[in-house]
Amino acid sequence: SRPPRIHFTKSFPKVRCHHFQEDQFQIHAHQYNEIMIIASDSGFQRVDGVEYPLKRGQVFYLGPYQSHEGFSVGQKHPDFYNISFLSESLILPHAKESDATESNLLQPFYQKPMLEPLLIPEAALQSCIDISKAIRSEMAHPGPLNEMILGHWLTGLLMLLLRFLPPLQDLKENRALSLALRYIHQNFREEFSSEQIAQCAGLAPTRLAQIFQKATGTSMKKMLIHRRIT
Repeated sequence: SRPPRIHFTKSFPKVRCHHFQEDQFQIHAHQYNEIMIIASDSGFQRVDGVEYPLKRGQVFYLGPYQSHEGFSVGQKHPDFYNISFLSESLILPHAKESDATESNLLQPFYQKPMLEPLLIPEAALQSCIDISKAIRSEMAHPGPLNEMILGHWLTGLLMLLLRFLPPLQDLKENRALSLALRYIHQNFREEFSSEQIAQCAGLAPTRLAQIFQKATGTSMKKMLIHRRIT
C-alpha cells in the first residue's frame, strides 16, 4: 500500500475548519487532531486501511498521524466539514475536573485503531455544522484570528459530541473488537490461537469471545476459516 503523505505545517492556527466537496483526496496524515463531520450519503473514507461508507450524520475522530483518504462513487461527491486542531486549543474552566474533562474530550482521537464513526441525530448534526461555519467565518475575518473564540467553539463542539460517545467500557471493548478483527485479517495465513488474539486485543479470551460473537454473529474460529477460504 502507498505510504501516507504527512502534512507538517510550520504556521498552524490552533483551530481551523474547511468545507470539502471533492471527488477524491489522496492518502495522507497530519500531526494534529481532526474531526470529520459528514453531510451527505456519498463516497467512502479509508482510515488506516479500513474502509467506511459515508453516511450523513457520521463523525470521524482522527488522531495525529492516522492515515486516511476518501473517494466518491458516481457523480455525487462526498460533502463534509473538516475541523483540525491542536490539543492545547481547548478552552476549559479552571477547576479540578478540567484534566478529566480534557481526557474525555480527547480520548477518541487516540484510539488505535480508530473508533467506529459516530452517527449523530439530525439536530446535533445541524449544530455541528453551525459551529463549523462559525469557525470558518472567524477564519475568513480580516486581521488576526481570535484563538480564544475558536477554542471555545471547538470545546463546545467536542462537548456536544461527547453526549453520543459510548461509555468508557464500551470504548475499550470497541477497540478490542477492532484489534481482534485486524489481527485475523492481517495474520489469517499463520497459525495462532484465540489466546493470542485476546492478548493482542487486551481482553480476557472469554470476554473477547463474547463481544466478538455479539458484534459479528459468529465466532473468531469461524471467521478465521471463512477468511482463509475466501
